Amino acid sequence: MTATRDCTAPTLPRACLGTFPNAVNSIKNRVISFGGNAQIIDNPDNTLSARTINKTSWSSLLTCDTLDCVAGDDEVKDVKPSNFVNKNVSNDETVPFAGSLTIGTATDEYDVVTVNSTGTLNISHSIYNEFFIDKLDVGYQSIVNFEQGTYWIDELNLSSESILTVVGGGPVRLYVKNVIGWSSGVIINSPGAGLQGNTDELLMYFYNDVTMANQTTFSGSIFVTKDINLNQSGHFYGLITGENVTVGLSSQVTYDVNAYYGMSDITWCESGFEDVDDIVVSAPSNAVNCLPAEISIQVLDKNGDVIPDFEGVITLSTSSGHGDWSVAAAANGVLSNDMADDGLATYGMLEADLGVATLYLSNTHPESTTVSIKAQDITQTAIINFQAAGFIFSSIPTQISGKQSTAITLQAVETDLVTGACAPLLVNTQTVEMAVECLSPNNCGSASASIDGTNISSNILGSVSSYDNVVLNFGSSSDSDASFNLNYDNAGALRLWAQFELLLDNGNGSGNYISGSSNGFVVVPGGFCIEPSEANWPCTIPSLTANCSAFKQAGDNFNVNISAKVYEASNDYCSVASTTNFTGDVDLTHSLVSPTTASGGDAGVLSVNNVTLSAGAASFTANISDMGVYTLSAGGNSYLGATLFVNASVNIGRFYPKDFAIQSSSPATYSDANGSFTYTGQLESNTDGSIGYTLEPSFNFVVRGISNQTLKNYLAPLATTPTVTAAALSSQLGNEGSALNVSAGFSAGMLTGPDASFEFTYTFNNSDHFSFTRDTNSLIAPFNNDVSIQVAALTEPTDGVALANGPVLISGSGGWIYYGRLNIQNAYGPETASISQRWQMQYFDGTSFILNAFDNTTSYNITDIGVISVTDTGDTAAPLLSTDSTASVAAGATGFFSAGLINVLWSATNNGHFGNYLFPVTTESWFQYDWGGLGNVDPQGNVTFGQYRGHDRVIYWKEINY
Repeated sequence: MTATRDCTAPTLPRACLGTFPNAVNSIKNRVISFGGNAQIIDNPDNTLSARTINKTSWSSLLTCDTLDCVAGDDEVKDVKPSNFVNKNVSNDETVPFAGSLTIGTATDEYDVVTVNSTGTLNISHSIYNEFFIDKLDVGYQSIVNFEQGTYWIDELNLSSESILTVVGGGPVRLYVKNVIGWSSGVIINSPGAGLQGNTDELLMYFYNDVTMANQTTFSGSIFVTKDINLNQSGHFYGLITGENVTVGLSSQVTYDVNAYYGMSDITWCESGFEDVDDIVVSAPSNAVNCLPAEISIQVLDKNGDVIPDFEGVITLSTSSGHGDWSVAAAANGVLSNDMADDGLATYGMLEADLGVATLYLSNTHPESTTVSIKAQDITQTAIINFQAAGFIFSSIPTQISGKQSTAITLQAVETDLVTGACAPLLVNTQTVEMAVECLSPNNCGSASASIDGTNISSNILGSVSSYDNVVLNFGSSSDSDASFNLNYDNAGALRLWAQFELLLDNGNGSGNYISGSSNGFVVVPGGFCIEPSEANWPCTIPSLTANCSAFKQAGDNFNVNISAKVYEASNDYCSVASTTNFTGDVDLTHSLVSPTTASGGDAGVLSVNNVTLSAGAASFTANISDMGVYTLSAGGNSYLGATLFVNASVNIGRFYPKDFAIQSSSPATYSDANGSFTYTGQLESNTDGSIGYTLEPSFNFVVRGISNQTLKNYLAPLATTPTVTAAALSSQLGNEGSALNVSAGFSAGMLTGPDASFEFTYTFNNSDHFSFTRDTNSLIAPFNNDVSIQVAALTEPTDGVALANGPVLISGSGGWIYYGRLNIQNAYGPETASISQRWQMQYFDGTSFILNAFDNTTSYNITDIGVISVTDTGDTAAPLLSTDSTASVAAGATGFFSAGLINVLWSATNNGHFGNYLFPVTTESWFQYDWGGLGNVDPQGNVTFGQYRGHDRVIYWKEINY
């Protein structure tokens, strides 16, 4: 028998809307990612439940069909039906190649069910409605036909082009613990690849991660407790919720509202609907038999707000058992008024009604009847007195306190006894008695109401006795209605009344009155005055920058006064009178003014989202989680069934940070002045330390508020660049037992960020330079550069924000540090030949100075030889002169030491002079040494001319001149 589908209006209300608010949803507001040209189609809006939405940069299509999707919907909670049910039985079934098999007729528990290639498995629900399968292995191009029921599958393997089908209309519930394989081209509950099936027939629940293969087609609802990857080129129809959701390259998810209507049996998901807590019924107290009475209803939640997405059946009835119901043309639901004049009807309200409906009750019987309106388990009533003649007010909409209404019309009519139609009763200019009935509050107090400038009396609820005369022009019999304007200077719910004494032919009063009342209507405040009560709160001058005076640290409490006000055209609500009759809740919201959201600003969280006003005013304490300049807005929620206007305060702030906190750091790698080492105290020619960076160190920090919360709005124009105070330290101990001193030169580094974690990165400047101080403490054996940078302070000048967790050490590493010196060895030789003198670069090895054979970078200049002193003039008759010999180096007058050495040649002396030279060599401070116990000085050298080396084996040699 061919399955048929019910094509009537879907069952109300929709189920699981809270768990599946959109086509694609992220549990706990995690991440939804779109591959290139991946899309959601037909979603109700472009706002999804996610913290982050990623889109491939080169994608040419908009992720939400006509707009790009954005984050912002309410968080979707993780839901679980129960722990997975597993029977652990030994009962295998196998469908042979191209064969078929039906299971479910003898048992509902299976171990391994295998469907070989092109086979067909039928699962019958003729006996069982729940099935337990340890492993379902579906082969290539094979088919599994699921009849209505719940299926617990421990392991699921789907081979390429396999097909899962729902037969008989379902619903089918597949609870899958583990997906062990999912190949390409799988088709689930769909008539073919890329084709949509009936989404209300299937729900699949996965207890672990799911990665689908390319070109999957699926129709139904999917819930995954962990991550789901839809992969590439897939077509999905219905609803999908997972923790982190990936819509792969060219895949599409099409929203289908029908999926909700197939989940009415699901009890573990979130309904997404508020329960009805109250119904507001607005109806006239009096009506005439010739016209239907207009009755408006609003369905409210526990907060007194209209439920905008309510869907459900509303039952209508009258106590007299008379009357016929009709519905306004703007209504979207369906009215059912089956039997004439029995007072009974139902109205199926749809989401498109936004929780509001206007109905009409016609009653040809002069009587008083109680109208009952019921939704879910809530019932509200209104009493309407139907008369043959009376006043008819036009429907009065919500009014604004202190603002003149638009035209309201009033008719005096009577019912034609023959036709039942309305006939004019008053025409031309008439004096009508009019009054106000105070519904909520039930006593208007000192509030005043006027009609066309004439004050009219107010009366307490249920006792209208004080009227005032108002002159109205009802026109000719062809129009027979008068128009007027109302002004009321307070807030609340009101009803207007009119009465008129019919006259006798002689013009005297007859003692008979016609009367009538309007619908109950609400007068809302024009707006709200919202002002902090502490000093220094407005951020208006000089500008929305860091120059604006500081108010509170981000997250710190501040006191606020709020009052409801009469209408003010300029919106300066703090300058006008209060509506003291206003009592009720007012929603509070906040908006970020600076920095702007366009520049990356985050609105933060306002600690208070509503406040209760009494006698039109309230005081409360609030805080905003982030820094910046904000406005507070009040209103937008329901008040007596009407919606309050929303207005914002002037700019409040500036809210500023409490401190900085360093989160992590990256170490420095230091350069070496001489390839693999640096001399203690070594400097550059500009006197900078000769140690620099090969990799600049950095640290990450966050900006925090009063509760140590990370702030997101440390951005321009409110942020100022913080100043880093740093020092360089070494843990290397010197020969005096204390740590070595390090000299440092720091320049301003580079600040970047914030990143996705709202951390800023400070990277030190590549021009920073360092040197180990050369003193008696640093005369030690070579050691590895271990300079750490101590971040002692991180401050900004505007608010004195400082580092909370300092000082912080950033480690570093580099090459060897040598305590060096230049040693010039004494030289001697004959006056008749050049003498070679060795100049050595040395370092201290912990015991003595040895040749630094690694030094090939220290430069020399022969002109550094200072004034030569002749300490032995030799022959007094032919004395040695300082100019008799000159120094040279074979490689040139300037150059570099080679393996720590150069040989300086002193030329043979002029005229055979002999004697001794003593000379200093000007050198850098890090090559000086304390040669004589008087402090570090330049090295000196001796060259002796006319001295010969004897034989090494001669103990004593004396030269005798005759």
